[in-house]
Amino acid sequence: MARATKRAPAKRRGPSVGRGPNVGCGPGAGRGTKRPWTPQLLVRHWRRTAAGAGGLLAVAAVVIGLTSDLPARATAAATDAGWRLSQDLGLRVEELVVYGLDRTSAADAKEALGIGRGTPILQVDLKSAHARLTSLPWIASASLRRQLPDRLLIEVEERTPLAIWREGQQ
Repeated sequence: MARATKRAPAKRRGPSVGRGPNVGCGPGAGRGTKRPWTPQLLVRHWRRTAAGAGGLLAVAAVVIGLTSDLPARATAAATDAGWRLSQDLGLRVEELVVYGLDRTSAADAKEALGIGRGTPILQVDLKSAHARLTSLPWIASASLRRQLPDRLLIEVEERTPLAIWREGQQ
């Protein structure tokens, strides 16, 4: 048979006054205890409150940032700084080399490309430059390549005429 042992009575913390569920004003309020505010408890309370407010401010900043144009401006500024840095390192277009032109002049091809000397070579959009170049009437296809640090190679294949059109004696 199990032997009954006597348990020691539980120790109470703080005064026994105000032990109801919603009585008290300190950190133990609502838990059945009433403790006075001590400096350590005040510091802990304010840290928790500040952390909650800081989290709320962070969420608000993210929402405001996503709904404004601030991220776009910051990204644009960082991108511009990157292009300037690449130019300072010597990664800029100094020479446009065009092969395969017969009926189209090199000046027309370079004008259609829209790429000038000193343009950051990494900033050159090869796809749009290709589209602009192949929009010229005599150019059937083109290949554009970067040759770092400062050269852009363009190889062009022009269309071949299939017939000669004569009007009158001409």
